Amino acid sequence: MLTNLDFLQTGQPWPPKQTEERARLIRYRDNRALFEGRHELVFHEVFARLFRRDPNIKMSIEMVLGWPKRLSTLWADLLVGETPAVSDAGTESAQYVSDLVQRLDLWRRVYLAALDTSRYGNAVFKVRRDEKGVKVAVIPPACWFPVVSDTDAKEVAVHVLAWPTGDLSDGTGQLHVELHTSGHVEYRDYARGGSPLTGNSGGNIGKLLSQTDEDTGVDALVVPVSNLETSDAIYGHDDYSDLTSIIQELEVRFAQLARILDKHADPKMYGPDVTRVDEETGLTVADLGDYIPMQDKTEVPPGYLVWNAQTESSFKQIEMLMQQFYILSETSPAVFGEIKSGLAESGSALRRLLTVPLAKVNRVRGGFDAAVREVIRLAALLDDGKKVAPVIAWKDGLPDDEAEMVPTEAVAVGAGITSKLSAMKRAYGYDDDQAEEELKRIAEEEPVLEDPASFAGQGKEEPDDDE
Repeated sequence: MLTNLDFLQTGQPWPPKQTEERARLIRYRDNRALFEGRHELVFHEVFARLFRRDPNIKMSIEMVLGWPKRLSTLWADLLVGETPAVSDAGTESAQYVSDLVQRLDLWRRVYLAALDTSRYGNAVFKVRRDEKGVKVAVIPPACWFPVVSDTDAKEVAVHVLAWPTGDLSDGTGQLHVELHTSGHVEYRDYARGGSPLTGNSGGNIGKLLSQTDEDTGVDALVVPVSNLETSDAIYGHDDYSDLTSIIQELEVRFAQLARILDKHADPKMYGPDVTRVDEETGLTVADLGDYIPMQDKTEVPPGYLVWNAQTESSFKQIEMLMQQFYILSETSPAVFGEIKSGLAESGSALRRLLTVPLAKVNRVRGGFDAAVREVIRLAALLDDGKKVAPVIAWKDGLPDDEAEMVPTEAVAVGAGITSKLSAMKRAYGYDDDQAEEELKRIAEEEPVLEDPASFAGQGKEEPDDDE
């Protein structure tokens, strides 16, 4: 990890030469390829197994299973698939915070960050202000180089954002750097010098071309968020590293099974020798197509050449691999819609089936809650100098079961352990204003419904026919 800014000096290699930084960038590159379905760039062993005759043949993988992308979108959907509700601890700023979130298009950016935490292990928010107003961006973590304290690996002293531009092949581009500290941002532009490093788009850092400073008056404008993290590292763990060997083996098995089925879909035929000699070519041919003549003195009945491929063992291995996949990815078949009949007939039953995935989302949500609240707080300070204390009501991303929720809330209200307003917010997803408006409507309707005289014919005795 980086503990000082020496890696930004002229003549130093780029990317930084530290082993951990190089390994992190390679992991980002591979995981991005897996997310985009370009598995052939990562699973090199697959070629050696699928193309044994000529391992150097340039072909794409026969079967690509897009589990990495499916996993990342799953966690992002469960985190912000249902738009969270945002309020403010101070009622005076509640409407401002809600409007600010809408202007920033914040939840779309949080979704992008959720994808990054899954595939890379980290996501990076950046808050800034230009002539058009305050903005929030999600920075690729490959551009983020945190400089940590000598005494605490979790304490970031400087957030360094750096990205190259221009033609990198001959080292003539530029390296743009931003150094973010509390209340201050420093901007640097470096020339790119030296010959590019093998295996990456790097080179050496050239001379310093320009340097400017800006006082922001607020805390650091870079807000990182991690997936699973540990006490001895600033970088989080991604969701792919533990699964790559399993996904690779699944792709091999599916591709091999597909080859077997292709062969059996067009089997060879054998039978008596009915070949003839072609007069033009002089070759022995059969008029029955792909036919194998049997050189036997006795009569051979025709038939198809069938081979027992013993595919049952392959299907059994696939089943075992999928079990390991579900365990290591903290998912279950139910989260992908594979629910056996009768197992999830209510919302609570579905939640029990999804105990492990929901626990994983809760862990991710813990990091995002603090980061998103900090982003809103910084954006409000840059936007209008307002001090806000945002409160986020996250949702679980599962479909609501009103037939189960409404009776439960009604019992709670009747028992006096919750208010009608809170029950409405939980059952129907209302915010405070919507719930209060609905309570006013109910209050207006209740007297009418309870007054017998309001109904036609009620409260009046019918006249006697004799009168």
